Amino acid sequence: MKEVNLTITVKYTIHQTYNMPFDVYDDLCLLAGQQPFGFKPSEEYAEATDWLADHMKECDAHEWEYEILDIEEVFDEE
Repeated sequence: MKEVNLTITVKYTIHQTYNMPFDVYDDLCLLAGQQPFGFKPSEEYAEATDWLADHMKECDAHEWEYEILDIEEVFDEE
């Protein structure tokens, strides 16, 4: 076995039908087509990002992409 520090980006795609509040739908329409965004608190689109965090689950994905950003071997300093 080898101990490593690993930094990786995982992108997955979900395609399902959802029922959502009108204000969440409106915010998602404004966000559609923009640069990818994270789930950091955003006052401007808080309803939408909270809804996404609650409803988008990796287990619902049907396609995954992995990008290895960094991998470094860990050495014991004994």
